[in-house]
Formats: sequence, C-alpha cells, structure tokens
Amino acid sequence: PVPSSSPTLAPSTRLPTAAPATSDPTASPTPAPSTATPTVSHRPTPSVPTTPSPTPSPTTALPTRAPTYVPTRVPTSNPTPVPTSQPTTLTPTTLKPTISAAPTPFNRIKTFSFYVMGDIAYKQGEKDLLRQQIREIRDAVETGKDDNPLFMVHVGDIFTTARDYSMLCPKAEYEAIANIFVEESPLPTYVMPGDNDWTDCPNATQAWEYWSDSFLPFEETWTGVNSLPVTTQRQLIRPENFAFEISDVLLLSLNLIGGRRTDDNAAEWDQRIAECHVWAETKVDEYLAAGKRMRALIIFGHARRGREIFKMLEDKLSRRQIPTVYLHGNGHTWYVDKPYTPDWRHYWEVQVDQGANAPPIKVTVRGEGIRDLATNFTAENRDQYMLGDIVRADRRGRTYSWVNARYIDAPPDY
Repeated sequence: PVPSSSPTLAPSTRLPTAAPATSDPTASPTPAPSTATPTVSHRPTPSVPTTPSPTPSPTTALPTRAPTYVPTRVPTSNPTPVPTSQPTTLTPTTLKPTISAAPTPFNRIKTFSFYVMGDIAYKQGEKDLLRQQIREIRDAVETGKDDNPLFMVHVGDIFTTARDYSMLCPKAEYEAIANIFVEESPLPTYVMPGDNDWTDCPNATQAWEYWSDSFLPFEETWTGVNSLPVTTQRQLIRPENFAFEISDVLLLSLNLIGGRRTDDNAAEWDQRIAECHVWAETKVDEYLAAGKRMRALIIFGHARRGREIFKMLEDKLSRRQIPTVYLHGNGHTWYVDKPYTPDWRHYWEVQVDQGANAPPIKVTVRGEGIRDLATNFTAENRDQYMLGDIVRADRRGRTYSWVNARYIDAPPDY
C-alpha cells in the first residue's frame, strides 16, 4: 500500500536494516543516499564495504532521517541542535592542495624594457627638462605605447660641482632630484652615485650621507604602487650595488664612479673596486651554480672604470656566448663599443648622452612568448642598436635639435 502523505517517524521497510534510527525527532529530514560520486570529506573516513546494500526503489514516501552507513563528522547544512559525542574541531585535511601548473617559458619569459639616463641635472633649467623627460615616459607607459617598461636607472652625476652654488653639494640638491622622480616617474627608479655627487664635493663624507639618505633604497618608494615583479638584492657592505633577475636576465650595478686613482684616494679607490669585484663575481657565480639559464647580463655603472672586473667576467662568460652589456655615463657623448673583441665577442659597452643633450635611452630585452618570437626583433631605425640577438638600445631621437653634439668613433681609454 502507498504510505500516507502524513509525516511518519516509522522507518521504511525498504531501508537497510543496519541503519540506526536518529534519536532526534525534531531534526530536519536528511536526503536519501545518492548514487553519484560522494563529496570528499575534510577528514579521513572509515572504509566502506565493497558490496553495497541494495538501493531502495523510488517511493513517494518522505525522505528518511536515517543516517548512511558511513557517518560524517563534518557539519551539515542543517546541523543538529543536540551536541554530539564527537569533537567539533576539524583536523587538518590529509589531501594535498591543488597547485597550478608551473609557468611555461611562453608565459614566463616576457619581453621587458627599461630606461637609462645620466649626467643630469646640472642647472636649474635641466631640472625642468628632467621633469619633462620623465613625463614623456609616463605618457608612453600610461597609454600602453611601450614594451612592458619595468624600471628606470639614473647612472649618476645628478648635478655638477664645476659651477654655481651646487658645487657646495647642499642637501637640498639631492632632495630636489629625488622629488622630481617621486612626483613624475611611473616606474621604480634606481639612482646611482657619480663622482659629482660624492668624491668631488668639498666634504665627501657628508655628501655621501646626503646621497644615501635620498637614494637608498630609492626603488622602494614605488612599493605597492608599481613595484618590480622581483626583489632587489643589495650588497651588504656596499648597499648602493644592487641586483635582480627578470626573464632569465641578470641585472646588477657597480659603484664605478669617474675620476682617477691618486695617492690621496688610493685606499678608498682600491677597496671600492675590490668590493665591486666581489659583488659581480658572487652574483654571476650564484646564478650559474644554480643551473639557471642566463639569457643576458646587464650591468649599470657611472663610468668606464674597473677593468679588472670586466676581465674577470670575460674569463667566466666569453665561452658561454652570453650577451653582456655595460651601460654607463660620465663621458657625456653616446658611443657603443666592443673593447674585448675578438676574445669576448658578446660584450658591448654603451655610454649614454648627457641628459641635457638627449632623452633617456630605452633598452628592450626580447621575450620568448609566441608573439615575441613571431616578431622580427631588429634595429628598426638609425636610433636603435642591436646588442646581440635579444637586447636592443634605442636613443629615442638621438640628441636634441639645439645640441651641437660631437660624435666619436672610439671611446676613451680606461
């Protein structure tokens, strides 16, 4: 006979006899067992008999409140108000969390770019020009007309000690340049020391304190706004030297300022060069020892100094055919040189124009995405220079029209 439509607490004769009845008549009905794949519990469950009991045929009777063979210990959507004997605290799951697949080279090795400038601002008018140059970069970044720009580097000499009141190296001069970058730059910016900012000052010790207070670590000003996708490492003994890795490219800086080694500065000069030597060698060795592929090495410095450092790098890298680029200023006139050819054919040295004479250069490093590899990566005009197969430097218009620039075929000696 068909059961009455009135609610009944009597268990159905179609249900498995092994199921105990609930002791709480006020609890909400529990749906009948489903033949679908059960949901994995957050806790390990007892083993289930391999031979299931017969599944009851469909009935018009109300769902039973009888529990299943395997009691669950996780809370249901309709928890019983009667406390159970089981603790309510869940133990950590033994299931491993789902981890997304590791990035493939096509989405990890992306094209990126950065800007480099130096030897600006020597006059008050150059401060205005510097602000305008950074605004132009900001416009390119904000309108998406750029190749994934990530950061900016000023390679030193933020003012001159040759004329006007700045020859006294006042603290206000360091703060003024820092404020221009903070107010205008959309990109994390690294400012490196130059001899004008430090050793050429009347009080070099005080000048170094002013420079450090303004620019160490300057890139952290952009943290949370437009941070680099990587962590910047700094040398403990010389924190002005930084390093980081992007898209299998190692980038590092060395405090190689202008000027000459003399009897008066020999101790400081030799110690600084030695510490920069250790920094460059350590970072390269760490990278190679980790078994990582180094697609390129890019170095920033202020001047063409530290020959012993580059000879060390030649010994380590010349046979590996790793493109190595040294970007610096100090000489005020653009050049691209390969001083170690033929032994080190994959090394390029680039001196940027004085900032008052030309815009910051843009350096682009080619990625390995499908679209990147499908695009012809070459020098597209006379302003661009290929530094190997994956690095391109762009002067972005060369010198300004009002500048009577002097071009040279070969750079000065070390």
